Amino acid sequence: MNYLGRYLKKRLNELKVSEREISAKCGISHSYLNQLIKGINPSTKKNISPTLATFEKLAKGFGVSVDHLQQISRGIKSIKSNDGQECFSPQILKRIKDFQEFMMELGLDKKHNSEEEMATLISNLKKLVKKHYQELRK
Repeated sequence: MNYLGRYLKKRLNELKVSEREISAKCGISHSYLNQLIKGINPSTKKNISPTLATFEKLAKGFGVSVDHLQQISRGIKSIKSNDGQECFSPQILKRIKDFQEFMMELGLDKKHNSEEEMATLISNLKKLVKKHYQELRK
């Protein structure tokens, strides 16, 4: 199952509705919703790539934003697995690893700094980055 499919399945459970009920609310067929959840077109055996119109219908039916669904489908947002564990996409894991390496290059790792010092350093870093972007936009 793909990221979007896992999210849709989880959301169905949260809303306590069936695939048929939500597909009617979305204005898509039950079989297409099932394909989206599985992430595979059964006739072609290829991954499903929903269109913007499909994302809009899903967003309306599931009560979430189109952007939220698109981010999940690209694996950008984290979701919980069936056992309650946080699942991160490879893109997010790479960003976390890159940030950890960046922090270590600056000498900002947990081995040498308390939690409070780390929070202050990160806050200061955020301010510097924000200031830098504002200057770039001028």
